Amino acid sequence: MMTQQNIANHYQRHRARGASPVGLVVLLYDAAIESLRRAQLAAESGRIEQRVAASNHVLLVINELGRSLDRERGGEVARHLDQFYAVARARLMDANAHSDPGMFEELIGMFCSLREAWQQVEIETAAPAGAPHRAATAPSPGETSPPGWSACCPGRPSIETAPPARRLPAPGPSRARAA
Repeated sequence: MMTQQNIANHYQRHRARGASPVGLVVLLYDAAIESLRRAQLAAESGRIEQRVAASNHVLLVINELGRSLDRERGGEVARHLDQFYAVARARLMDANAHSDPGMFEELIGMFCSLREAWQQVEIETAAPAGAPHRAATAPSPGETSPPGWSACCPGRPSIETAPPARRLPAPGPSRARAA
């Protein structure tokens, strides 16, 4: 029998397989934001092990985002993103060390802002209809929302149904090359 968690995991794998390179970056931001929310909730409730696990997952995502930068073609944008990832990594370590939900909230805001920017890039660079990849976007009005969809933050699964914090979707051979 498929559980809600299994359905959400299947949906995430399907989204990653059909995403464009920029869409994969958006999905990585989604994963980071979701894990930051988990870390924040764990910090609020004093669950140390869950906070550390979620924070470690965010570090994995940040490392993957950094590895995906195309420093040669990305120029100044890639340098700024690299600096952002370094600052985010340091702030995450502070938030985790101090178990400070407010610091996690600041990080969530930072990642949400960049996620929105990447989402816009994806929309603007999306291939014409019928192309093999699609944008990692919220369902259109009238479309059925996939399992685990969060109305409060379109484009991301809810905390309750998202994959466990230790899982990081493997980008596969066509790893995203961010500008």
